[in-house]
Amino acid sequence: MIKRLYELFSPLDRKFYAAIRRRVDLRRSLNQAIKTGRRRFGKDPNFRPDLIPGYFVPRPSDDHDDSVILKRIIAAYNLAKVTQKNAGEAFNVSNEWLSIYERNLGPVMRALFSEDAAELQRTYQNFFRGPCSTGLAGLPINIPKLFSGGAIKQKFREYILLHPL
Repeated sequence: MIKRLYELFSPLDRKFYAAIRRRVDLRRSLNQAIKTGRRRFGKDPNFRPDLIPGYFVPRPSDDHDDSVILKRIIAAYNLAKVTQKNAGEAFNVSNEWLSIYERNLGPVMRALFSEDAAELQRTYQNFFRGPCSTGLAGLPINIPKLFSGGAIKQKFREYILLHPL
């Protein structure tokens, strides 16, 4: 029955339905993970979701100069980009990933390309709390939104805490 209804939709409607379905499935798996985590770790004295907001407070480090290392990174990046131009498709970012790649890493790539070590220093000094590290931890929620200083919902606090456990 549902399959027949699905076939009646236009391709655009099917894409919309698929997007809604993915979101519902993600929400369901997130809620299931939280429920399981509460059962496993809820009585552990180290299970402290109340401490999670403090983990996302910016902690830039201005006390040391990484310019020597950053200049090496810049040189290596630009050499790799020159080499990449002559490499096959397997060594280039595919079109489907390009927008994602540029959205999260755009500022870093611009600083590398323009050889702006000072900007790179500013970006990297707060690396795991900035958008340039999005996706590295593997959490299926948009962590950079949490950096704005707004309230983090209890369920996201629990999920973030449970993820490494």
